[in-house]
Amino acid sequence: MLVVGVCVASATTSTGVAAEEARKVFEVHRVKVDVTAATAAAAKDLALAEAEVRAFEALIDRLAPTRQRASLGKVPPAQIQAATRSFWVTEEKVSPVRYLATLNYAFRADRVRAIARERGVPLITQISPRVLVVPVFDAGDGQRLLWEEDNPWRRAWASLTADGLVPIVVPSPDSSDVRLLDANQAVAGEGAQLTALAGRLGVFEALVAVASPKGAPAADTLEIRVTRKPSFAAQPEATLTVRREAGESDDDRFTRAALVTLNALEDDWKVANLVQEGGSTIAAVDVAVGDLAAWLAVRPRLERLPTVERVDPLLFARDRVRVNIYHTGTAAELSARLERAGFSIVSSGSVWLVRPMQGQGQRTAPGRS
Repeated sequence: MLVVGVCVASATTSTGVAAEEARKVFEVHRVKVDVTAATAAAAKDLALAEAEVRAFEALIDRLAPTRQRASLGKVPPAQIQAATRSFWVTEEKVSPVRYLATLNYAFRADRVRAIARERGVPLITQISPRVLVVPVFDAGDGQRLLWEEDNPWRRAWASLTADGLVPIVVPSPDSSDVRLLDANQAVAGEGAQLTALAGRLGVFEALVAVASPKGAPAADTLEIRVTRKPSFAAQPEATLTVRREAGESDDDRFTRAALVTLNALEDDWKVANLVQEGGSTIAAVDVAVGDLAAWLAVRPRLERLPTVERVDPLLFARDRVRVNIYHTGTAAELSARLERAGFSIVSSGSVWLVRPMQGQGQRTAPGRS
């Protein structure tokens, strides 16, 4: 009875966490406006109308895959206003004819989905597990930088805001964790060191991004070789090219290149996790966990999967928990998403045995394998 009671409490907590994450997905922060008009009041009205549209467009850019984004077209401002839950101003300056502000917006999830559904645009509204970014700068002269303070590529990644669908982890140079991996090991794809660092930071996937300047004499092009380890993407390796824009500083170019790389990562996540609307399916699953604490750590990860509506525990055994997973889509789609989230699956008749990867919620008792 104590175990059941604790799990019921955990269900309430994990459901609350999931709801909070879902709410944040529909928030857009730091929308900046600068409008001049005949009066301050007119400038403010124009600025707020502009900011609302820009915030909505930024939200759709976040939630819709790039290939489907254009299908949405221009949404009428009145429809955007009806989908706005609230907004708040974080910075504001007013002159007799000018209005400058930074605003945050929160949108209504149901109305945003309805707008997209009317236009046949699929959305992904689940946040990815955190990804470790390993930003190697290869200057081409035999010198490679990774965690050093003077690595401009690391600084660019550290400057990115963490409000997208794929949260990233960029260790600081003074962290003791960075001693586990150096630049040469990262470029060589040393799995043991990458796994050790990811485990220390509590993440499952690492993104090794090697930036190299190309072109003479100014080296105005950055070539970015991206490798994901382990990867469940269709293309675990890719090469991106970012050219310097007119008047762009080195720091701005590195920051834009990091953003381009992150956007590509997010688009992979969106394409792989699109949820098609439809009825619910129930999958009977045994989750291999060593104790109650391990189950409480694993359950929120199951509930956050894009197609999962809820997870109902049915039976608690010594080394596993039998659950019903209510989800949309097919069993194959659920299986693929479980594997992307760091679970291995063994099929045994009508019941799957789902096992968290070592260090991802599974505990092994002494003397057992």
